[in-house]
Amino acid sequence: MRTATGVGVSAQTLRLLGERAIPGVRLTEAPSADIEVLWRRQYDRTRWFTDALAASPSVRWAHTDTAGVDRLPLNELHRCGVQLSNARGVYTEPVSQWIIAAVLLAAKRLDETVRHGDRRTWQEVTGTIDLAGTTMLLIGFGAIGKAVGRIAGALGMRVVGVVRQPRPGREGENADVIVSVSEDWRVFLPETSFLVVTAPLTAETVGMIGAAELARLRFGSWLINAGRGGIVDEPALCDALDQGSLGGAALDVFATEPLPPGHPLWGRSNVLISPHVASRSPRTDRLALEHFGREIQRYRANLPLVSLVDPIIGY
Repeated sequence: MRTATGVGVSAQTLRLLGERAIPGVRLTEAPSADIEVLWRRQYDRTRWFTDALAASPSVRWAHTDTAGVDRLPLNELHRCGVQLSNARGVYTEPVSQWIIAAVLLAAKRLDETVRHGDRRTWQEVTGTIDLAGTTMLLIGFGAIGKAVGRIAGALGMRVVGVVRQPRPGREGENADVIVSVSEDWRVFLPETSFLVVTAPLTAETVGMIGAAELARLRFGSWLINAGRGGIVDEPALCDALDQGSLGGAALDVFATEPLPPGHPLWGRSNVLISPHVASRSPRTDRLALEHFGREIQRYRANLPLVSLVDPIIGY
């Protein structure tokens, strides 16, 4: 019978879960010289992970309970030959629901309706959008993008998904059109009412939405970002908002988090600022734990991990 697999965790995780929260696993506070696996939970800081990895030479696999991996030492993981996996699929439903909620809020200007209610003002809001027939351009068409596309399609929207690599037959995956980043996806910008970002932050996507892209968007369109802040050029976004060409923006992620109090995105009536919580739900902590539990059992059985990340590509 195989002995328990040593898994290194933070002191906080060890306090919360105890030493044997998962069958076949012995949880140990990292760093440690005798662990095979390093497990980073969502509340663990990157600095802890980096230090624990450097001080635990026996680690063969690292798992993070986050979807994004851009803050992890990807080059070091690659250099050391350590496998990396993430919480792929765990946050699909809450993030996609947050995005659709933002779309509905923007389309019906429910934010303005709430403000009128706070002031006890009986006043009709203007600038609303009928979603049927409008175009949603989704930058990033993985699990979250497909979930968003499914709901948007049910609302009568035309969905255009932007992917890194084209694959035959993807048009049926909750999108009307699939286009790769190497193709001219920007031709869809003039007809786009909702530009939605769900892509990971990589060398290819950093600054992907800049002044040129925002200028080509349909007048009155909305930008919704639940991917990573670095994908959007924030000064260019502020300029577009100042010029009045955009209807507004709903943002859950930012280049600097928390968003500094003096940042020019604050205080705008047509900008929704959410503190990077789109992935939160009462179920996600349990789902992340169950996801890691399945992966550790595959690891112990010498089976391929289902949520492996390519550290070179960044997802």
